[in-house]
Amino acid sequence: MKKILKSQNGVTLTSLVIAVAVILILTGTIIVNVTGNLKTEKLRNMQSDIENLRDKVSTYYAQYGKIPADVSIEYTNINNLQSAGVISEVADTGKFYVLDLSAMENVTLNYGKDYEKIRNKEATTEEQINSLTNLYIINEASHNIFYVDGIELDGDRYYTDYTADDIDTAYVDLRYVDNVEIPDGFYYVGGTKDTGLVISDVQGDDLDNSKGGNQFVWIPVENEADYVRNTTYEDTNFSETAYTDTGYLPDGIQPDTDESEYNEETERQAVMRAKGFFVSRFEAGNDGSGNLISKKGVTVWTTISLADCKEIAKSINTDNVKSALCSGIQWDMIMKFVNGKLDGKENYFDVTKNDVNRNSSDLKQLSGQNEADKVCNIYDLEGNCWEYVAERSTYNDDDFAVVRGGRNNYAQEASHRTAGNLEGSGNDGSFRFVLYVTPRDNWSPAYDKTTTYTDKNGDTATIPEGFSVSRKPNEKTINDGLVVQASDGSEFVWIPVETPVADKEADGTNNKAMAIKNGDNYRGLLYDFTNSGSTVMEGCTTTTRTYREPDIVSNYDNNTSYNNGLFTKESLQEEYNNMMKSVEQYNGFYVGRYELGLDTKNNNAPVVKNASTNSGVTTADASNSNTRMWYGLYSKCKEFAPEESEKSVVSTMIWGSQYDAMMNWMQGQGENVTIAKSFSSYVTGANSEDVIRNVVDLNGYHRECTLEANSTNLRVFRGNYSSYSYTPSERTYNSPDVADSSLSARLTLYIK
Repeated sequence: MKKILKSQNGVTLTSLVIAVAVILILTGTIIVNVTGNLKTEKLRNMQSDIENLRDKVSTYYAQYGKIPADVSIEYTNINNLQSAGVISEVADTGKFYVLDLSAMENVTLNYGKDYEKIRNKEATTEEQINSLTNLYIINEASHNIFYVDGIELDGDRYYTDYTADDIDTAYVDLRYVDNVEIPDGFYYVGGTKDTGLVISDVQGDDLDNSKGGNQFVWIPVENEADYVRNTTYEDTNFSETAYTDTGYLPDGIQPDTDESEYNEETERQAVMRAKGFFVSRFEAGNDGSGNLISKKGVTVWTTISLADCKEIAKSINTDNVKSALCSGIQWDMIMKFVNGKLDGKENYFDVTKNDVNRNSSDLKQLSGQNEADKVCNIYDLEGNCWEYVAERSTYNDDDFAVVRGGRNNYAQEASHRTAGNLEGSGNDGSFRFVLYVTPRDNWSPAYDKTTTYTDKNGDTATIPEGFSVSRKPNEKTINDGLVVQASDGSEFVWIPVETPVADKEADGTNNKAMAIKNGDNYRGLLYDFTNSGSTVMEGCTTTTRTYREPDIVSNYDNNTSYNNGLFTKESLQEEYNNMMKSVEQYNGFYVGRYELGLDTKNNNAPVVKNASTNSGVTTADASNSNTRMWYGLYSKCKEFAPEESEKSVVSTMIWGSQYDAMMNWMQGQGENVTIAKSFSSYVTGANSEDVIRNVVDLNGYHRECTLEANSTNLRVFRGNYSSYSYTPSERTYNSPDVADSSLSARLTLYIK
């Protein structure tokens, strides 16, 4: 035993000291490595966040044509980013905004937790939001994303997934800003649709026009009914006798018959196709070689005749834009847009009152020199020179050109209209020109056969032969409301139905089915809606139930003076069976994007178009002789059959179970279909706010007749009526013999 103990080596004090030292060194190394790894991991997490956000932003921008951010509050707390040198003077030329994380789907991040304070309304003011730093922000021009707090590593701080040595200088080719299409060959400069959205033909140009690009400002015109001459400006007699001039429209837009009324209508349609037009930001300039320009600080083109204005204004002519002399109506649209807005001196710009600050300076031979004479980013409306427009007056015996706006040292307002010298011998007259935008091809080629369509989310729909698919960012996915167009221009939205048929009535509440099947026949499932969801009406599939389909209302449908052989109980059952078989096969159907319309230029053929922007389209209602009563609307719905589409789809008035399927789908997408909103217009499509998943007019205009039966003498109507307080999902009812202008219909299509 002793021998064994003796044979074991002892630990000397020196050895112990050395061992402890080694352990300390190793421990320190481990601690350093762990700390370094943790810091590196933080950086990787931030970079992963930005990569994730970049993909989400790209998807959002492709869908909606704008960045996911609240642009009402600019984020200016960027000093650290500027000091780090990661903000590009070339690319990051726009303002910074906090990314709206709630606007994008499936966003999971490691950082950016301060956004919750904004989402929960704990931070609402500009000062409060700019005090937050655990945020991701985005530059509106470059779409570059930055983490304001930054991540520290080895004495450096990182704010994005690149460094100052690898700064992003690439521009983003913005195709849409605020849903305004930026034409090919032009670039977004700044501003919004409300404050004056500016574009330039030089990339990287700014609001100071420092790069000397030709600049233009967007004038939105949402509704065709608003595109009219304003006869209240200045001299009423003069205004009432003014008429559109001829020969001013650009090539490719000029009508075959160059007469005043044809010019005006052609111009109107060109503007409404794009929902607006661009106007030169400055008075027309001459570059010294006779070339038309719209630039700041250049010589204003004066001593020019009206005839020369009309020709020179047509100088820009590409596949995407065509230029022309500003017309009198377009000047009025500009006045409507800028009126009441803030000018360069932060005073309200009243287009009917002159302001000495805007016209007091001596005549300027250079454009855009008076900051007081600027509103919504447009210069020179009240000062500098009078401006020719494509309008004439017969108020005097001789023909007079019309000039608009103010002139230096003249007490005349921006809306002023007066006679001008046709020959343009003086230097006090110039002109302003506009760009007509030819929208990019918004529709796919017509499908040559009925085909499955798969959107970028992997969701599917069936496109019938002869129809085209929308290419607009917010109209080409099933979740947003996939929009298709028939050959006559009628538009429809796909309503997906995951489970068309339930095994029994009680199952409908869970799977939102449209019908149950009894033998060879289908019976519709109808739903009651609340904020929390929907439930199947008890007994709705029985023939004795008050609400039911398919069925006749015997008090009227058995009367030949109303029905006149349109249908029988048996034929309605067959119609319903055919519709449900199609929905079972294709898992969905199409609903009219707008309420039923009549094409007055084509024998009142049924169409589904925006009546506020399509000339010759009127909304059908039960008081119209062509669609009189419920029976007239039903009959007109059955007539929809554009030649290229009639072999692929069948049209009908919407069934109650189809309407409920639409409500269930919308509610499943997070839409509130149980809240009442009232809109006063009776023209379908007139209010851009009355839209749910691209289906228009559910909250206003007319109640919509359905094929749903109620009792022995009533048909069911759905949706709201102008100025009333019904909800989109609400049921009302009346006898089908009423010829009431408050009643219209919605046409649906099912695939053959």
